[in-house]
Amino acid sequence: MNKIVLRLISGTIILAVLAGGSVALAAADKTDRPQPKTEQAAGEKSQGAAGDRLQNTADLAARVMQMQNRNLVAALLDRLVAAGKITQGDANKILKDWDDQHPNWQPPIDQLKARIMDMGNRNNVVALLDRLLAGAKITQGEYHQILNGWDNAHPNWQPIDPIQRIMEMKNRNLVTALLDRMVTAGKITQGDANKILKDWDDAHPGWVLDSAALHDRVMKMQNRDNVVALLDRLVEGGRLNQGDANKILKDWEGLHAAAPARTPKT
Repeated sequence: MNKIVLRLISGTIILAVLAGGSVALAAADKTDRPQPKTEQAAGEKSQGAAGDRLQNTADLAARVMQMQNRNLVAALLDRLVAAGKITQGDANKILKDWDDQHPNWQPPIDQLKARIMDMGNRNNVVALLDRLLAGAKITQGEYHQILNGWDNAHPNWQPIDPIQRIMEMKNRNLVTALLDRMVTAGKITQGDANKILKDWDDAHPGWVLDSAALHDRVMKMQNRDNVVALLDRLVEGGRLNQGDANKILKDWEGLHAAAPARTPKT
């Protein structure tokens, strides 16, 4: 009996020792087990990709800094952004760095000449040359050289008469909008605008007023005197009846409550 008990006790101790060893081994396995290779590889790959992108951007910037033509630099960066190779922010930074390193760069004069020779309006040519001269991109001598070259290449060019252009327009609303802009810019007086509009009306007696478009346009105007003058012209020209003119003016005043009171003349 005692032998049996001893054997049971001995067996229990051995099992306990074995069980304890298994637990210890499991704990050791859990704490000391190396990270799975797939997870480790994924982390290294992510870090490597970020590093590659940074390195590639740095290499690109270094290559771009060696380029001498800003037009080519901008074109290259645009293509890379469009292809998803770099971000727009990276492109902007690289171009700014290029500008900082090439403060005296000027567009090739031959390329500029070719571009200007393709232009069809002398007024636009002069405006462009004025901007280039003001920005110190060309000299006064180059200015005259390019303009003389354009004149020789376009010997039959004639400026477009703005009055003729207006007479060729088909929509009275667009005519009045253009005249309003010219008056606001000081190009013509209000009296000149009224005369031009009357001449247009005489030349286009069959034109039909778009009342909805007129109403929308009048609501966008800011000066009550101009609103009244426009409505008066339309009434006098038989394009609008007095009742409609009064209603449009009332709508305008409701939208612009602070405007001084005045009514179209009857």
